[in-house]
Amino acid sequence: MNSDLYPDLAAAGSLTAALQQLAAQLGLDLTVVAHEGGSPVTAAIASSVPGRKPLSIYIGADSRFFSLSGWDQGIELVTGATLDLADVVRAGVA
Repeated sequence: MNSDLYPDLAAAGSLTAALQQLAAQLGLDLTVVAHEGGSPVTAAIASSVPGRKPLSIYIGADSRFFSLSGWDQGIELVTGATLDLADVVRAGVA
């Protein structure tokens, strides 16, 4: 992880930890789960919809951005990107 691009993630230790900390600061209820492989630069947010897979989050390698992807029954229902980690938290809650 490039700490120049992601000082907030580097300070927290991982994307998962940064998401949890920011959700708590914003007063939002968010369940962050381990993403496949347990990488510090990927995370997933559990869905409140039964059967729906967690919302996957990845970071950009060459520039700061967060990519989101949500699937259900083999169909991508949610996709997008943002520069703001708070947007990721709000999308995960939604």
